[in-house]
Order: sequence, then C-alpha cells, then structure tokens
Amino acid sequence: MQFSFFVAGTPTPQGSIKSFYIKKINRVVSTSDNLNLKEWRQRIASEAQRAIPPGFYTNDRRQAYRLAAVFYFHKPPSKPKKIKYITTKPDCDKLLRACYDAMTGICYVDDSQIIGFIPNAITEKRYLESHPDVTHGPGIEITLEKLEA
Repeated sequence: MQFSFFVAGTPTPQGSIKSFYIKKINRVVSTSDNLNLKEWRQRIASEAQRAIPPGFYTNDRRQAYRLAAVFYFHKPPSKPKKIKYITTKPDCDKLLRACYDAMTGICYVDDSQIIGFIPNAITEKRYLESHPDVTHGPGIEITLEKLEA
C-alpha cells in the first residue's frame, strides 16, 4: 500500500541541533541551525495528514516503510542554463531528515521504520527549470510505501 502527496514551499534542510545550558533559568535549551525548519516540517505534517489513506498508520513498530522524495527548487538567475543538476547545498540527506521527522507520529511511529527507498522511484533534488513538464512550483513530492509484514 502506498500514497503520494505534494508539499508546496521551498524545501528546508534539517541541520544540526545545538544545545546549551542557561544558568539563569537552570535549563538546557536546544535550537536548530535553520529558522524556517519548524514551519517546513509543519507543512509536511499537514499535507501528510490530509493525504494518508485510512488504515495506513499502525502502532506496530515492526512495520517497515520505503520512501521516495523529489525536491523542487527554482534555479537562481546567476546559474548558467547548461547547469541541470543541483550539486550545491542543501544536502539531500538533510532535506530527507526534515521530511522523515515531520511524518513521525502521522505516517509511522518512528522514522527508524523507513528501511530505504522505493525501487525504481526517484529520490533527488531538481531545478524546476530543467523539468518543463512539472506544473507546480517549488516543494517536495513524497511517496510513502507500507511494506507487507
């Protein structure tokens, strides 16, 4: 069983989390490198909740999933037309990490249940301008597959 959905917006990577101790309030505070991460993860979570088919989610932590994700970005005007691939930041793995964490508790119990990528499906970063057949703006196209037990 699988389902797909699209999340509009500029894909945001999940960078490192920094923690520090504040003596005044006697607490450890954690913060993300990226200020837009919280909003991006909320967008993914909202779209996942809308798209998830009935009966897809299970509390069984042994359930395995596979994923495919295509991240769409606008090509900066400074990039030459002959450049077709995004070989610069953000890193694909950090973009995926934000995606995995955003769907935790909605599509699966924990992102450790994602065992890999859907065979013959594409997981990559793309410039919209290199794919004229794409009719939407920047964002992420996600396909999640629930494997048979």
